[in-house]
Amino acid sequence: YIHDLEGRILEVNQAASHQLGYTREELGGMAAHEIDSPGQARFVPERIATLQDRGRLVFATEHRRKGGSAVPIEVSASVIEYRGVPAVLSICRDISERRQAETALRYAATRWSSTFDAIQDGICLLDPRGRVLQFNQAFLTLVNLPPDRVFGRPCHDLVHASEAFAACCPFQRMLTTSKHEEVEQAIGDRWFHISVDPVLDDDGVAVGLVAGAFVAGAFLTGGLAAVVLAAGAFFAAVFFVVVFLATGFVEVEADEVAFFVVDLVVAFFAAGLASSRTPLACDG
Repeated sequence: YIHDLEGRILEVNQAASHQLGYTREELGGMAAHEIDSPGQARFVPERIATLQDRGRLVFATEHRRKGGSAVPIEVSASVIEYRGVPAVLSICRDISERRQAETALRYAATRWSSTFDAIQDGICLLDPRGRVLQFNQAFLTLVNLPPDRVFGRPCHDLVHASEAFAACCPFQRMLTTSKHEEVEQAIGDRWFHISVDPVLDDDGVAVGLVAGAFVAGAFLTGGLAAVVLAAGAFFAAVFFVVVFLATGFVEVEADEVAFFVVDLVVAFFAAGLASSRTPLACDG
């Protein structure tokens, strides 16, 4: 488009005619604000004034086709001399596909963020030095810190309050192997299955990693688990015996009841010892 400093269109090419659905003759008798959408037309005088001051201007706007539909446009405008008088040359590029791609990208980012935060396991993205670059809501809950106190800090500082990685840390092993690594370890009074996977560049070098802390359980350790199971067995046995005797469902002697309760408690105590867990030596 070529228009004068008042915004009146002087000349257009065939591409401009095709872009908006007008003939070249129709466009030649219009003003610049007439092809802008209502929300953009009011900026025409201001943009012309800026052009006169700077000589060149690039901006995004929205044109209205002859049929009424809108088309997003990127304009690169320059002040020129046209037939001996100052005028404006505007190169208008249809950016509909770019806008659609940007919208799709924003939607994908929003959907990914929602999915990321919906995962109940703590997940974070680390750089090669172990500093946290991205994290989900579950990871914030795990470390019990606000986002501004998590970003950029080493994971060993956040999770273990230590100044360095432990020798058995899966992150350290992954830097050596460039492969998936995992470990189960206690964090506070809870057990977690920690899994790390490398983010590799085109040469197969780890440039970061994705780490997940999946709850493996809140296990009781050693004899405490056995005692708890045995106590539960005792009260359960007494309850069932009382019910059976009160309803007359079975007829048993007192010594048989005693032996039944003791046998059940011993069995559950042994099961508790067998199933109890001792925290791993790894604390990194």
